[in-house]
Amino acid sequence: MSELRAVGCEVRVFAGRLLADPETFLNASGRPFEVFTPFYRALVQRLTVAEPSVGSFAPDRMQGATSRLASASIGDLGLLPTVSWDDGLRRAWTCVCRSSRRQRRTGG
Repeated sequence: MSELRAVGCEVRVFAGRLLADPETFLNASGRPFEVFTPFYRALVQRLTVAEPSVGSFAPDRMQGATSRLASASIGDLGLLPTVSWDDGLRRAWTCVCRSSRRQRRTGG
């Protein structure tokens, strides 16, 4: 990034989706990492993840539904295809099935 700035380019970096800010996460020489394994090892040392305390978020007991829940059929949801995209496949598969049945019956 410093090379871009040296030639007059404005560079703005936002660490919103990064595990480590590239401008501050440098190797022992003070330069950006160029090899993944040393980067990964340094990152693991830098990041600390708190272990969840057992039972702090889990209820002791859960109560099920007290009445039957309303449900919709697949047809009601409108999820079935409206275009028969599998017609050719269905014809070929049926043909193969008929052929294999015929071969089993006739032995060849």
